[in-house]
Amino acid sequence: DVRNRPKITDNSQREGSVVIEVCVDKSGSVVEARFIQKGSTLNDGDLTSMARQNALQWKFEEGTVDRQCGTITYRFKLQ
Repeated sequence: DVRNRPKITDNSQREGSVVIEVCVDKSGSVVEARFIQKGSTLNDGDLTSMARQNALQWKFEEGTVDRQCGTITYRFKLQ
């Protein structure tokens, strides 16, 4: 479960999705975050970097395994 999901602010006026693969350690901290093309509809360097930096700030519940990986999908919409 997610304990902290920081907001992301985007003023790029682009629409689409960016998928970030994250790996989480036993304490629930994100230890790795990387952009993946599969499922992403945007490949904009600024948006992928923004999403990656945001993903590194997420915090999850503590677990029993040393490392778990999954994805976070960011959906950017025109304001």
